[in-house]
This record gives sequence, C-alpha cells and structure tokens, in this order.
Amino acid sequence: MITYQKLFNNPAKLLRFTGLNIFQFQVLSSRLKPLWEKEEEKRLSRKNRIRAIGGGRKYHLSTIEDKLLLILVFYRTYCIYEILGWMFNLNPSNVCRMIKKLIPKV
Repeated sequence: MITYQKLFNNPAKLLRFTGLNIFQFQVLSSRLKPLWEKEEEKRLSRKNRIRAIGGGRKYHLSTIEDKLLLILVFYRTYCIYEILGWMFNLNPSNVCRMIKKLIPKV
C-alpha cells in the first residue's frame, strides 16, 4: 500500500509518483487541509443527518496527505480505479468517491 509516509522517506519516488517535491507537497497539503475540514464539517452538520457526528465509517485514508497523494497519483497517471484501489488498498468505488470529493468544484 502506498502512503505519504513511505514516499516522504523516499523523495525521488514522491517526485515520480506526484510530480511534486516534499516542500511543494507539504505546502499543497497545508492549504488543502482547512478546505477539507470546512467541507467535512458542512457535510457532517447537515440537517437531515441521521447519525450523530462521529458515527459511521471512517475514511481508510485517514490523513489529508494520503488523500492528496491519491488525487495527485490519479492526475499524474490517469490509471483506472482498479489499479488505484490496489495501490492504496481501497475498493475501486471508494477511490471514485474520494476523487469526486477532492476534485475542485467550479
């Protein structure tokens, strides 16, 4: 399974997988984190929500860095969800959902 922590220890592979060096990746993840948290708070506090906040399944990719790594590898390779699922130990449908959440809304 590919994780940010594994690629952080090997900067050359991080560059090959994402096209970004460690500094660029960290800057991008620090900018993305507040946006992600704001959207998650908005999603979790909707009025018709049945479960309490904190209920339900947790994301398999728990850190924002791993989520960012997924979308960057997708943009870099445009490989099918099956392959991304195998690389990140996710079901292809979960890969699809995560990519849809991470793609900027215009």
